[in-house]
Amino acid sequence: PIELSVPFSKQLLILFMTCMNLLSTNLLNNAFRSNISFWKGMFGVPFIKQSELQNINVCNQIPVILLGVPNGYLVDLLSPPIALVVISMVTGLGSFLIYSSLQFRASPIFYMIAQVIYGGGMSLSRTPMQKIASVLFAGPYVSTAMSVNHTFSHVASISSNLLSKMFGKLYGAVITATLFALFGIFTMPICMYLYAEYTLVASVKSPTRVLPPIEGLKKLFQQTNIFYWLFYFSGCFVDVSAMTFKNQESEIFKKHFGQDEVNELSQFSKIPSLFGPFLALIVDKYPYRDYFLLLGCICRSIFSVLVLNDKLTNYWWVALARVIDSCVVSVFYTAWYSFFGIFLKKDVRGLGMGLNQSLGAFFTFSLSLLTKRFKDYSEWITYFFLGFSTFCSL
Repeated sequence: PIELSVPFSKQLLILFMTCMNLLSTNLLNNAFRSNISFWKGMFGVPFIKQSELQNINVCNQIPVILLGVPNGYLVDLLSPPIALVVISMVTGLGSFLIYSSLQFRASPIFYMIAQVIYGGGMSLSRTPMQKIASVLFAGPYVSTAMSVNHTFSHVASISSNLLSKMFGKLYGAVITATLFALFGIFTMPICMYLYAEYTLVASVKSPTRVLPPIEGLKKLFQQTNIFYWLFYFSGCFVDVSAMTFKNQESEIFKKHFGQDEVNELSQFSKIPSLFGPFLALIVDKYPYRDYFLLLGCICRSIFSVLVLNDKLTNYWWVALARVIDSCVVSVFYTAWYSFFGIFLKKDVRGLGMGLNQSLGAFFTFSLSLLTKRFKDYSEWITYFFLGFSTFCSL
């Protein structure tokens, strides 16, 4: 029998709190993804500048590009619970700035700055949260707890679509976004509670020497080879395509569907993700990660060609395509992410995953800027990313 470091009843409470943290930070971010094309005219921004708000979610990538690599080092240096509290304060500050922007009808640049702070804190909090969870959920149910926690992030996204649709009709865009922004501030007391629970079972001081980033990068490049980076970039561009599509889904589907339908189509893509733990069993039973990677590249390419060329304009055909794409991509993500946990050694694993995250954020940011700058060639730019990805897989 494995002894529990935290009583089971308290583990349930901690699990509930971590799920509420995901809900508080995901509501606003996902609402902007699915509704910004419909909401931007109601935020008090002059019509000529409204297009600047379209890529507000891309601002999340800037802190990840700059801090993805040193993030793991800083988390270990400060200790995960302290880092989580600090980052939650940053996220809460970002939520408050978005709230202020909505109340005072700020300029687009102020919305962008607020989103950089809010979205950056939300993205960078994953590393310390995962490390804290591995301690607080230690015992026979650690895998189940981590799986439930990951799956709940998709529940939070679906909830955002449902609430955006309901509150949008009742109160309008500004009040709906304001409520989501205020709810995002609750991440601070939740993370402080997790900090308190962590100190009851473990020291906040790091027990081992923290590997400096430069030394860690040298070891990382010594351990990897050309096939490792081919595998990474192949999956990276599929991930870039998926993230870019999420950030621009309201603009892409606005041509053919209304706001309620766009929110419903977004939900169709997230429902298969609720069964992620079961889809992951496919990879565990048949660990042919290279084939799953190629399948993800091909499926994503076909989906992109159909959507970007307006071949899918029927609501139910789009819904079916999103469900199929989501199922395949869920298996792809399991195969892709688990590869790094297996391949990278423990002393450089955090740094390696941080570098992967930074590169992915950089390419997502670049693709969004390129498609915005060269609108007439946006489809071909996307095809290049996916084509290169498929080539790497082959």
